[in-house]
Formats: sequence, C-alpha cells, structure tokens
Amino acid sequence: MKAVRTVPGLEEILRNDPAMKEAMFKECSDAAMPLAAANELVEKLSPYAVYSPGSTVRPRPSALMRAAAYGESATALAMIQAGVDPFADRDAADRTILHIAAYGKANQLLKRLLDNRKGKELIDRSDKLGKTPLSYAVDQDQVDSARLLLEAGANVGVGDSDGDTALHDAAGEDSAVMLQLLIDARPGQLDLDAVGAKTITPLIMAASKGQLDCVKALLKA
Repeated sequence: MKAVRTVPGLEEILRNDPAMKEAMFKECSDAAMPLAAANELVEKLSPYAVYSPGSTVRPRPSALMRAAAYGESATALAMIQAGVDPFADRDAADRTILHIAAYGKANQLLKRLLDNRKGKELIDRSDKLGKTPLSYAVDQDQVDSARLLLEAGANVGVGDSDGDTALHDAAGEDSAVMLQLLIDARPGQLDLDAVGAKTITPLIMAASKGQLDCVKALLKA
C-alpha cells in the first residue's frame, strides 16, 4: 500500500470510492509493481475512480477493465506486462475484457488479447444480455475493433437474448460501413433471414428505419 500513497490527491479520490481503492491496491500489489510504476498507474487511473453520484452499479469494474473502457490501451497493457491477468475478471453484466476493449475502442489492447489463446477462446463469449464482443463493437460503430474481432474468427451469426445478430445491430444503427464489413468478412456464411427482436430480419429492420444504404448492402449480399 505504501507504493500508491504518494500520488497527489489520491487519498481524497479513494475515500469517495472504497471499492476502487481495494481494486487499485490489489492489482498493484498482486502485480508486484515497482514503486514508480505503481504510482504512475494509479495517477493515470484516478480520473476514472469516481462514479456518478447515486450510481448503484455493483460490482464495480476492475482497474484494468476501467482503463479498457476509456480506450487507455497503453495503461492496460502496462498492467498486463506487470503481471495482471486480463482474463480473470467479469463485470456485473458478465462481460469479459474483450467486451470492454471492443466497447472502448482500446484496439492495441484488443489485438494483444486476441493474440492470446485465452482471448481466442472467449471471442464469442456472451454477456448476460447474450451480446458478444463483436456486438459491442458494432453497437458503438467501432469499425476497427470489429475488424480485429472478425480477423480473429468472431462469429457474425451469434444472436443475443432477443435473437438479434451483429447484422441486426449494424442495420439498426444505420452503419452501412459496418454492415458491409460484416458482409465482406463472411461471404456466403451469413443468415440474412435471421429473426431478431419483434420477429424482424436485418433487412426489414433497415427498411423500417428508412436506412437506404443498409437496405442496398443487404440486398446485394
């Protein structure tokens, strides 16, 4: 604990967030990080330590997941290099570090995770809503993140708890670029007639929202 007490302003931040204090100290100590590295790490993470007033989210994400959510690949990779296991945690929604990295566009981190055997094993892992890391990348229109996942073998056809696939997500968000990426990645292997929420297909979803570019892409697939 002595390793992180010298960061200016840290005590006040952590007094307001006991869960973050425990997570921060644990990850720094578990990784056996040198004093300077631990201080630098905590200083980078401290802006993310306090949730909005009244937040009821439990359990709170680990410091590593928090860094990934904010796209802080360099910070997350430093923690991994220091010995933190990126695959050890799940958050309250049962999301893995792959979900969070895809959501946060932490692409350097995502690539490193997908180069790992454990990362490949978790590539199509669903959270409590049935959403995969690819679903999160598509929902956030993170084209580069989606491309990394597809190149690593992500399944485009996995449906969430409503039956929506990545194609539904892209069509619903009016992201023709993302939709074309999904189509090009798995030619001849897509279920264009997959029925999702409200028993509609990706094409019907795009048409119902007047998303002409997505309609054209699906008709050509």
